[in-house]
Amino acid sequence: MIRSTAVGTAFTLAAAIAVCAPPAAQAASQYAFSSRNVLEPGTKLDVANVNGPIVVTQAGGREAKISATITSRRGNARAITINVSRVGRTLYVCPVFPGQSVKRDCSGRNSSFDNDNDSRVVFSIAIPRGVSVRARNVNGEISATGLDSDVDAAGVNQNVTIATSATGTAKTVNGSIDATLGARRWTGSLRFEAVNGTIWVKLPRDASFSYRAETLNGGIDVKGFGTGQTSSGFVGRKVAGTVGRGGGDLALKTLNGPIRLSAR
Repeated sequence: MIRSTAVGTAFTLAAAIAVCAPPAAQAASQYAFSSRNVLEPGTKLDVANVNGPIVVTQAGGREAKISATITSRRGNARAITINVSRVGRTLYVCPVFPGQSVKRDCSGRNSSFDNDNDSRVVFSIAIPRGVSVRARNVNGEISATGLDSDVDAAGVNQNVTIATSATGTAKTVNGSIDATLGARRWTGSLRFEAVNGTIWVKLPRDASFSYRAETLNGGIDVKGFGTGQTSSGFVGRKVAGTVGRGGGDLALKTLNGPIRLSAR
């Protein structure tokens, strides 16, 4: 069962600032949203945002605690709603802006985000143990730390930070990736990709896996797990190697920035 509450306040600029402000200045509007939802181990949180950070941590108990603060300087913050819907074993969370029609799984947006809309949504979510995370963001950082399940994060403009005792993957365009994983073995491929930014992945010293790292402009440091086999072309660098008995694949790739693979 999903129980949710929304509490909002509108505030004006302080009197001293208002006196000095130009006539066109407008008061910002803000409101806070909260929701509590029971999530069992093995279920997933899927959260998406457009403007503003996503912060996910772990909490005790069986409930996911979702908080969102919505602010807007030129528009009405209350015109933005927060979709919280459970579909199967996944809880979907995302903002819905005026003129958009979003399905319960946060898909099917029928209009783009208004470029003149300066609204910002700050998500702070605490999830129970055993709940995996999928996070998507456009203009805002993603931080998913202190977790014990798999994390899949993708951003466009900002950094991505992951810390979990399980596995993780991350992508970003303009930002860096910092991932600390606790998994010692896995199947399939864990991928970390950036365009303009650094990649730093930390794994247990006794992990077993195969890796390949590639950058166009930047260095590659894998000394924590041995030097690997290095190849350099006319531009760029590549390093590949096997750690322990091998196993799952780890792929690290960026165009502009260094790559670091560390043992912890």
